[in-house]
Amino acid sequence: MDGFSPDEEIELFELDDGDIICFQKPLPADRMTGCRYPDVPSFLEYVLTRWVYVTYFLVVCFHYLEKLKEDDFSLELSKVLTFDNVTERIAWHLVLDDPTKIILTPHNCCSQQPIAQAIKYQGFDRLSEMLIRSLGHPSTSVGRF
Repeated sequence: MDGFSPDEEIELFELDDGDIICFQKPLPADRMTGCRYPDVPSFLEYVLTRWVYVTYFLVVCFHYLEKLKEDDFSLELSKVLTFDNVTERIAWHLVLDDPTKIILTPHNCCSQQPIAQAIKYQGFDRLSEMLIRSLGHPSTSVGRF
C-alpha cells in the first residue's frame, strides 16, 4: 500500500467487500515502453474506458427489406450517433457513395417485421432514441438501400 510500511496491519486500510487492490512490480525503463498499461493509473483508465465503451456502444443488426430472414450485417455503433452518422457508417460499410439514399425503418420486436413508416430524417437526436419504439424496447433497425 503506497505510503504505508509493509508490516502495517491490513485492518488499518479500512478495506471492504468489493474493494480492488492494485499492485505492481517495478519494471526496468526499457520494458515500460512495451507495456500497454505501464502503471496502475493507466490500467484503471483502460478499465474506465471499457466501462464507458460497454455502456455507450451497442451492436445493431441491419437487414435488407427484401431479405428479412437473415442478418445482412451488424455494426457496432455509439448510442449517441445522429441519423447522419448512422447512415454514413452504413454507407461506408456497404461501400455506397451517397448515404442520403439510405432509408431506415424500425423493426417490430414482437412480429419480427419492419414497421412501414420510415424513421424520419433528424426525427431523433441519437441512435438510442431511434431504437426505442412504442413498446419501450430497443429494436433492430432495418434499412433499405
